Amino acid sequence: MKITFPFQLLGISLAAILLPQTSIQSETLPGKGAAPISFDAITVDGNVTIGYGVAATDMNADGKPDIVLQDKSRLVWYQNPDWTSHIVVENLTERDHVCLAARDIDGDGMAELAAGAGWKPWDTLGADSGYVAYLFRPESGPEGAWLAHPLPFDPTTHRMRWVKTADDFILVVAPLHGRGWNSGEGPGARILAYHPPKDRRSVWPVSVIEDDFSQTHNLDPIQWDDDPEEEILLASREGIYLYDADGKNWKRTQITGGPEFEGASEVRLGRLGSGSPYIATIEPFHGNQIVVYQPKSDRVDGPWSRQVLDNDLNQGHAVATGQVMCSSTGDVLFAGWRNPNDAGKVGIRYYVPDSKGQNWTRWTLDDNQMACEDIRIEDFNNDGKLDVVAAGRSTKNLKLYLQLD
Repeated sequence: MKITFPFQLLGISLAAILLPQTSIQSETLPGKGAAPISFDAITVDGNVTIGYGVAATDMNADGKPDIVLQDKSRLVWYQNPDWTSHIVVENLTERDHVCLAARDIDGDGMAELAAGAGWKPWDTLGADSGYVAYLFRPESGPEGAWLAHPLPFDPTTHRMRWVKTADDFILVVAPLHGRGWNSGEGPGARILAYHPPKDRRSVWPVSVIEDDFSQTHNLDPIQWDDDPEEEILLASREGIYLYDADGKNWKRTQITGGPEFEGASEVRLGRLGSGSPYIATIEPFHGNQIVVYQPKSDRVDGPWSRQVLDNDLNQGHAVATGQVMCSSTGDVLFAGWRNPNDAGKVGIRYYVPDSKGQNWTRWTLDDNQMACEDIRIEDFNNDGKLDVVAAGRSTKNLKLYLQLD
């Protein structure tokens, strides 16, 4: 494996150099596994403040996925392939920016953006605890000023994603807690669906998908069945849930939960080489475990098995899945953590399943150079191989890991 390190010194961009690295070794998980995947690591931005969220989407209709970063006080996108940065908005609120949604929802080849800010997780009542806005693209080009159109919000705005419905898209926003929640008592967090009107400068209708859970953290729009609309996976203190739209209502199915469940913060859907789904989580909230759930039958509401792949993370905060290897392997699972573990390291690991997900082999993608806050998978150079992008908190970096042959 080779790692590419671009350096900048006194504002002068130096040529990238290749440094040899010892071959990655698999660790502790049962099974023979598969050969490691080779990546080149490129530092896209070495001056990240926190790196709350990243997205991979085409921002300028050139057919190439760009990188979008929600940092502490700025939302910025990096243009593929030279990763020139373009500021979208800065300082939406006095408190931190915290989340973003980036997706082409009108078919013009360019992503629409929404942003969440006002991050005050301890304040479930304050009028300035939270913020949601739709962002209007500048007509003057990529360096023009984007216009923020504020939308109503609940306190502790935390995560948001565009979700495809039968005939349109909605913006789904999850706060950390319910309005007035305090120390385990109070209303549940309202998972809100914002319905974009034809004139997006007008009032956006808002509906409630869910309001039962004391604490939520992340959600994943997925294609679970054969209908055109997407479903939603939600990670909460009470369990992992699947939501399937039924007209104006949402059918909720519990994947896991109950008295012994200690909560989850990240959730993603993956597929095995056999075609069977799996659901990957970090448990408990900001926890140390990478967990995989697999259905024991063909019913989503049937029992799911639980398998702990890893348990020595610290502040696990990022999960992604994608078919970065041969189809017989299925989706590889990537996971990152942001605080030093017992070995004193932060990083990103990936887990390669066999075709039935019975055995997984663990490999290291980034060893102590990425205090991972968020992660995404996309083919950034259109070579047919999926790559990885991640943002680091204490390491202050945004890195792109390009898959090699």
